[in-house]
Amino acid sequence: MTDFRSFEYDRWELAAAAYAASIAPITVQVAEPMITAIGIGPGDRVLDVACGPADLTAVAAERGATAVGIDFSPNVVATARDRHPHLDIRAGDAESLDFPDRSFDAVLMAFLLGHLASPEAALMEARRVLTVGGRLAVSWWGAVDRAPVFSSLLKALGALGTNVAMPPALPFFHFSQPSAMHSVLVDAGFSDVVVTEVEVSWFIGSAATLVDTFRLGSARTGALLEAQTPATLDRIKVAVASDLAHFQTQQGLVVPTAVLIGSGEVVE
Repeated sequence: MTDFRSFEYDRWELAAAAYAASIAPITVQVAEPMITAIGIGPGDRVLDVACGPADLTAVAAERGATAVGIDFSPNVVATARDRHPHLDIRAGDAESLDFPDRSFDAVLMAFLLGHLASPEAALMEARRVLTVGGRLAVSWWGAVDRAPVFSSLLKALGALGTNVAMPPALPFFHFSQPSAMHSVLVDAGFSDVVVTEVEVSWFIGSAATLVDTFRLGSARTGALLEAQTPATLDRIKVAVASDLAHFQTQQGLVVPTAVLIGSGEVVE
């Protein structure tokens, strides 16, 4: 079996364009609260780690920061450069940053921790490249009972789908507990750690669209869905549609979803 890092790399190489088109409009909703949480402003040197399509990098740049985005997937980097040709987007490894010590005033890690083989290593690297007084902001999905999109998909997969072997890794919702997010930041040496919850909204045309969005544009959930037969996928779509029916509007499904934002500071 492949290791978790290789699994994530392979999945994001496949999912780069689909993620940018369908999931990035949801995840970018955390840009303002993350940037506000650590006070990014004009002149700040900002590193956006695992930048994806670089929408968060772009928001930081719009605030007047000198922003650099990195991602380990070449296809993700290419997608980000096409999307934001004016930004500094580079290939880079979250767990081994290619920057000198004390290079940045702020580091952003949006929806990254649960995709890492060693989140602790990535956080230590973030701390290394931050100046004294530098700030970190991370985000991850809230608890499954506060994230109906995920709970609906996982319930349907559990009831109807075929089990798929996955490489060993932390549970997807490990960092969905405020205590777990708080602890990992403190253990990495950050001070004044604060974890808050915000809410984003999934705007989805239909349950079928939602299932295909995750199948094509995500890592773990995408791999689970890709392994199902077409008939099983159809049954999963029907189950998800039933489960999320109370979120239906005239414009489609609008599903509120909790997100945790953690922040901390380097004090020495």
